[in-house]
Amino acid sequence: MPESDQSAETTTAYAANQAWWNEITEPHSASGMYDMAAFKAGRNRFMHQYILDEVGDVDGKSLLHLQCHFGQDTISWARLGATVTGVDFGGEAVKLARTLADEEGVDATFIHSNIYDIGDRFDKQFDVVFTSYGVLAWLHDLPEWGRIVGRAVKPGGVFYIAEFHPGGEMLQHDRPIATKEDTSIGMPYFDPGGAQSLPGEEGADYASDHKTGIDTFEWFHSMEDIIMPLIDAGLVIELFKERDWCAYRSHEGMIVDDQNRWHLPPDCPKVPFMFSIRARKPAN
Repeated sequence: MPESDQSAETTTAYAANQAWWNEITEPHSASGMYDMAAFKAGRNRFMHQYILDEVGDVDGKSLLHLQCHFGQDTISWARLGATVTGVDFGGEAVKLARTLADEEGVDATFIHSNIYDIGDRFDKQFDVVFTSYGVLAWLHDLPEWGRIVGRAVKPGGVFYIAEFHPGGEMLQHDRPIATKEDTSIGMPYFDPGGAQSLPGEEGADYASDHKTGIDTFEWFHSMEDIIMPLIDAGLVIELFKERDWCAYRSHEGMIVDDQNRWHLPPDCPKVPFMFSIRARKPAN
C-alpha cells in the first residue's frame, strides 16, 4: 500500500501478517483441510454447495478472486469455465498457485499484490469479483476495500463474499463450549480500535498444527462496517444470508454434521457464524 495510506503500526502489522502467510503456505498445502491429492484428482475446492448456488453459473465469465491464498478456489472457478485472476499478498502462495495452475493445465493469472495496491497494477473490470472465508480480518480499511471492489466489478456484474460473521467471532475462546453458559461474550462487536495482536505460539492455525512463532494482527469489523462500503461504492445488495454454523471448528466443543458444518451443542443458543452477500453493479 502507498505509505501515505497507513500508519507505521499498520505497516508493521501487514509485514508480520505477510511473513506468517508465507511460512504457513507449505503446511497448508500439505494439510487435510486443503487435501491436495483430492484437488489434483479433480475435486473442486469449494467446501459448501451454497457458494456455487449463490454465485451462479460462471461459465464464460471473467472472475477476480481477492485474497486467493494458493489458488485452489481460483483454479476451481476456472474448472467451471471462468477466466480467472487471483490476487494475494503472500509471495509463497502466489508461487504455489502458479505452479498448481500449470500442473493442472488451467489458464489462470495470479498477481502478487496487497489488494490495496491492485489499482496501480491493472485497471480491469470483471463479471464476478469473489472472496471468501477468513479474508476481512486481515484488512484494516474496509471503505477503501469497498471502493476497490466497486471499481473492479463490470456494470451488470456481481461481487460475492462468503465470510465468518462478526457475531460468532464474539464468543469466548477461553474454554470449550458445552452448555449455554459457555456461550458468553469474549470479544466486542464494535471495532475496539487498531490492529489486535494474536501471539504466534498460542495454538495451531485453522488448517495445520504448524506454529510459526510469528505474531499476527487482525482487525474487527461489524456487519455495518462490511455492508456500507459496498453500498457506498454503488453496488446493490441483492442477497444477504446468515448461517448458524461455521465452516471449521472455530470453538472447542463444536459438533460437525455430515455436510462438514460445525454447530454449537444442541442446548446452546443459535448464533450467526457465517454470512454471504451478493451485490450487483447497476448496468447503467
